[in-house]
Order: sequence, then C-alpha cells, then structure tokens
Amino acid sequence: MEIGDELPKPHTLDKYWNYFESMQGNASIMRFSDNQGTTHYLPCSKGGQQGDGLETIHFAVTVYPSIGRVCERHLGCKVVGICDDILIVGSLSDALSCATELKQILKADLDMVLNVSKSNLYFPDPALNIVQARFKFDVVVNADHSLSDLADMGAGISTAGMRVAGVPVGIDDWVKAFVAKKARAVLTDIAKLDVVTDRPIHLHLLHFCQNTRFPWP
Repeated sequence: MEIGDELPKPHTLDKYWNYFESMQGNASIMRFSDNQGTTHYLPCSKGGQQGDGLETIHFAVTVYPSIGRVCERHLGCKVVGICDDILIVGSLSDALSCATELKQILKADLDMVLNVSKSNLYFPDPALNIVQARFKFDVVVNADHSLSDLADMGAGISTAGMRVAGVPVGIDDWVKAFVAKKARAVLTDIAKLDVVTDRPIHLHLLHFCQNTRFPWP
C-alpha cells in the first residue's frame, strides 16, 4: 500500500465506513452549552472526537503498540493501560525508567505529551512518611540524568494512596476520604443538570454519564 491509495474497508463494517471517515478524517467545529446556558465553539482538526462511540477503540489501537514496545524493554515492571490512564508497578528506579521511555516514545511516535505534573507516585510502604518518600524520589532522579524529565512528578507523591483509572487504591482512611470527596463533586455536577428541561435527556445524562462514577438511584 502506498501514499495516496484508498484505505481498505472491512466488509463487515461497510455501512459504518462513511461515519468513521466523517468523524476521524475531517476538521470540524464542536459546539456545547455549559450549565449557565453559554454556547462554546471549539475548532477541531487533531485528535479524537469526544462523544464518538468508536473513539475509545480507535485511541487504544493507536497508542498501545507504542506502549507495548516500551513494556517489552521493561520486564521488571507491570504496566496496565486503560485508554489514557497508565499504571506502572515496580521498583522506584525501574518504574521511573519505564515512565521516562514512555514519555519519549509517545511524543516521538504519536506527538502525544505525557503530563508529568498530573502523574502520581504511590509508595505502599507503611514505614515511610511523606518526607522520606520525597527524599527517595529525589535521590533516584538526581542520580540518573535520563530521569530529569520526571522531576515534576515529585508533586504527586503519596504514602497514603492514589487514583488508578478513577478507582482509589491505598489505606482505608485515604480511600474513604477520596470517595466522600468524589460523592460531593458528583452531587454538585448533578445539580448543574437542572437546566436540562427535557426529562428523557436529563435521565440519560444521569444514567450514562454519572452512573459509572457514583450509583444514583
């Protein structure tokens, strides 16, 4: 297959192909209204379309081959990916080395930026306090110049717990506090839906958007 050739169409998906090309192959202007009734317009020419049912699959099959190649070179780590959430389990030096290469490969292969400042680092060792954990992190990063890109990760260090694909993992008190805070946030979001006067749409928004985060009877 050469540049300019027509893309092959899977026969079983023929009837969906025009939709796929429309959602993935054209620049567009997205429009949404916030809870204050203000309409916002976003020009889009790169990345996936939010709300496209196929986008999760499209994103996964695009990024996971690059992630997989990195994992093959870091067999001392266990790596789990769910869409754009990546969890690395391993010794501190091994996990940071894997994260560094992931950051480099995602940028080189896909022009994607791993946001280090939003990353979290959890030390599941009850003998460590937060000061000791940060000290261990600084020692490892300062000893290896290749890890310098991860210096900002120090802001997300915890010895109590962390969120993994939206699920809290850690000591009981931390998990309970996380769930309580999330519950309050969800209740605040639900109140914002009061501007939706169409009852079926209101129900669908509650059921499909919030039910996965916090069961709402």
